[in-house]
Amino acid sequence: MEDFMKNMMSIGNLGMLAKKVGEEPIMTLFIKSIIRILQISKNEVGDIDGYVAISLLNTMLEQFSEKLDGVIILFVKILITELSNKEISKAFRLHVLQMVSYMLIYNVPLTLKTFTETNVMTPVFQNFFSSLHRYSEIEQFRNLIYGITCLITTDFENLPDMIKASMPKIVESLIKLMRKYTQEREREKVDEVEDQMTALPQDSEQRTEKNLILEKLKEAAINDPEEEEAEDDLDFKEDDDYLWSRTDSFYYKSKLEQIEAPLYFRDVLHSMKEQRPESYEAFIAVFSEGSKTVLDNIIQRCEYLQAFN
Repeated sequence: MEDFMKNMMSIGNLGMLAKKVGEEPIMTLFIKSIIRILQISKNEVGDIDGYVAISLLNTMLEQFSEKLDGVIILFVKILITELSNKEISKAFRLHVLQMVSYMLIYNVPLTLKTFTETNVMTPVFQNFFSSLHRYSEIEQFRNLIYGITCLITTDFENLPDMIKASMPKIVESLIKLMRKYTQEREREKVDEVEDQMTALPQDSEQRTEKNLILEKLKEAAINDPEEEEAEDDLDFKEDDDYLWSRTDSFYYKSKLEQIEAPLYFRDVLHSMKEQRPESYEAFIAVFSEGSKTVLDNIIQRCEYLQAFN
């Protein structure tokens, strides 16, 4: 089962889902089969099927632009069913919540419309935003940054009231995610460069160049603005005091990795300023001066990282 679903996680294989079996699209049948997998999976530590099933759904949301509109309701039903299941592991619950990010990346207006029509807007976002500080992996930071960026910039004036009311704290949490992401990427790059240096002669020009990169990365870490250690508080009540376990994770290579996530936020903001200046001014007014300073620092560091990708 695990090997089959992993094999499906390619654009070529997923393309078959656009076909039909009789009158019913393979897409619909396939999602229903995933629902069945989730029903029989225990989703406990070491039980991989549920994790792969959710990751496959996220792959579809990421890759199938405009092709899932007719079945997005099935994704919402899966999301709510899993979040309502008190028997699932705490780590799997966090994994499921990342579906919210992927649904926002797929289509913000449609996702919000479906949440509203199914009367799940409040519980979904309560769970989602109150869990942001629980994540600890760079892949998670990346997906969350993309999803929240899509949410708060796509149609800023028409966001749900509960999102508008908590916008300053959501922005703070987004910046924290971008900061954690940047720190982890810098650690990865330092490890990568140090590994490369071990094979280079002490007095070589290449080693000197690598050493300059290391100094630059370490300097960025030293100059990283101080951050308070308080956990996120978005005025949303957490329904469960669960903890994240690194051993429960499952990931796949994503096209979101093509650009450093904070630079995606930068580009969206620039586009917003040019195309919707009034929305940009309303949005940027949410940022405190301290947040702007930290964001500028993050963007500069990610621009340096992007240059080496």
